Amino acid sequence: PSNTLTLTTLANYWVNGGSVGYLLWVHRSLNWDEARKFCQDMGGDLPVLNNATKRIDMMNFASGKSSSYWVCGNDRSGAWLWLNGYGQVTDGWRYDQPNEDEGDDTCLYMSSSETLLDYPCTNSNNFYCQK
Repeated sequence: PSNTLTLTTLANYWVNGGSVGYLLWVHRSLNWDEARKFCQDMGGDLPVLNNATKRIDMMNFASGKSSSYWVCGNDRSGAWLWLNGYGQVTDGWRYDQPNEDEGDDTCLYMSSSETLLDYPCTNSNNFYCQK
């Protein structure tokens, strides 16, 4: 019941994020799988930031909101992939990443320095939805 109200209310707050598409800031901290499911229930997904233009547009959108958040990729297949057919994660990493310190169940996280980190999927973090 309260989840339905939240989804219905939030459906009115998608805004144009430039090259990233329409974005929704969800002021909530969930683990990666929960965040992705939430976005999919909203008709979107976690953001795919597979090029510099998208990362800059996302940084501009996130200004004044949460600057660290989940993005739509992980290494569960054994390689770092953007999900939804966007291919391998090849750039945007922080200089010391990916470091695989957390094992094989790690997901992509955008840090406040606007670089990608590998981070345990089970940790709770802020997130945005993209569609």
